[in-house]
Amino acid sequence: MPILPFLEDDLENIRQIVRTAADCGASYIIPAFGMTLRSGSREYYYQELDHLDPGVKEKYLQAFGDSYQCSAPNWRQLDEVFQEEISNGNIRLKIPVFAPE
Repeated sequence: MPILPFLEDDLENIRQIVRTAADCGASYIIPAFGMTLRSGSREYYYQELDHLDPGVKEKYLQAFGDSYQCSAPNWRQLDEVFQEEISNGNIRLKIPVFAPE
């Protein structure tokens, strides 16, 4: 799950994602509290941000500039909530190893 900084990086969103995944029978979640932006993709993403959520592009530029890796500024807090929720939902952080019967 990539979590888009400044758009999806609130604690309640993380709780809801994990709870919904558990309710749907998920056995694992591989978290990503942020995203990557390659050249070309970055320009398109910023253009869409300007169109869909004016002002957020400026937050990205201030926080990340031209960085490839764009971690949510509050990723540690997000990870704490995530760890708590996966424990409650009995969800792993890895793909289970396939063991043929």
